Amino acid sequence: FWQRWHISLSSWLRDYLYIPLGGNRGGRWLTYRNLMITMLLGGLWHGAGWTFVLWGLYQGLLLCIYRPFESRIRQSHPSLLRRLVETFLFFNLVCIGWLFFRAESISQIRLFLEEILFTDFNATFLTTYGLGSILVLAGPFLLLEVWLSRRGDLLALTRVAWGWRAAAYVYALFMLLIYQPHRSSEFIYFQF
Repeated sequence: FWQRWHISLSSWLRDYLYIPLGGNRGGRWLTYRNLMITMLLGGLWHGAGWTFVLWGLYQGLLLCIYRPFESRIRQSHPSLLRRLVETFLFFNLVCIGWLFFRAESISQIRLFLEEILFTDFNATFLTTYGLGSILVLAGPFLLLEVWLSRRGDLLALTRVAWGWRAAAYVYALFMLLIYQPHRSSEFIYFQF
């Protein structure tokens, strides 16, 4: 994820912060320190607020947790069910991190997390659209993510037959049109 998320920023953080700090040389604890410092500074690069500091620390923590498992994950050939569970779990952990990025204050982060974790399920997307709709919306994208991950080729979709690609793009567009928010949202990068 971190290599694909924001390629230019990830490359810059790696080349000008992580590697000069020592990268993964010097042992496990120095590697963790370097990851935490790099991501903390990456958070500060986005803004000089506590929410960005927390976002950077959270991303660094996820990297430190992921690091010991990375080689085992790449070498193993897990079942489709395991890959779906791993993708779902990791996706949700990353989305929690985006709450830190999007929030305007630490108290707003707390409110977001309370809404997600302790909300009355009668008012959620699940009851609004139903489980079937959510599976129709998210299922193909989860399967696509697992397929791309198993191939180890991020551009594999570009080499799929044109008809299948067109069907995937039409499906994505159709889902965006059906499930789009009914209100406009601001472009958050204007604040940077």
